[in-house]
Amino acid sequence: MQMNVSLGMQIDYEILETHDIELGAASRVLSYWNAARGGRFAPAWQRDFSLMGLPLDLIPCMTVIDRVDGGQTYFYRFWGTRHVSMKGFEMTGKTVEQTPNKAIQRIATRQLEAVVQRRRPTVFLYKIDYPARHRAAEFVLRLPLSDDGETVNRIVTFQDLDNAEMEWEVVMRNVWPDGRRGDTA
Repeated sequence: MQMNVSLGMQIDYEILETHDIELGAASRVLSYWNAARGGRFAPAWQRDFSLMGLPLDLIPCMTVIDRVDGGQTYFYRFWGTRHVSMKGFEMTGKTVEQTPNKAIQRIATRQLEAVVQRRRPTVFLYKIDYPARHRAAEFVLRLPLSDDGETVNRIVTFQDLDNAEMEWEVVMRNVWPDGRRGDTA
């Protein structure tokens, strides 16, 4: 899938299976998720899967998103502190529609809907053309959660934000070149 982001930056991503890529730190999240789900397609939030069950160094790179109104709205229950420090804005208690950039809202919504439809762990491999820089790649691991054992009603995400600080600075400068990164929605 290809998504053009305004301000001269193009973001493409592929949808991959977890075995198609070296997961690094994300493999610890996937292992915990698999253990928590047992024989079900997805674990339940808090009863089976809790952020506190993860290694503490991973939690700042996590998000937990509630699917509300049958998928009409996605609400950030948790937006890890590493997301705040790297991306420059807080989303806990806000909806995807309140993300400060419309293109990124569309990307997030499409990815969340893909996880709901697929009902399994999904990797989104980004390929970003930075202006005047080489092409960089990174990925996001999104995992379904189900309180009733049938419906995906939450999605937990891990993004390794400890590896690419300089790349994130370039992304943020290009998405918000006038420095308006904070809560502008």
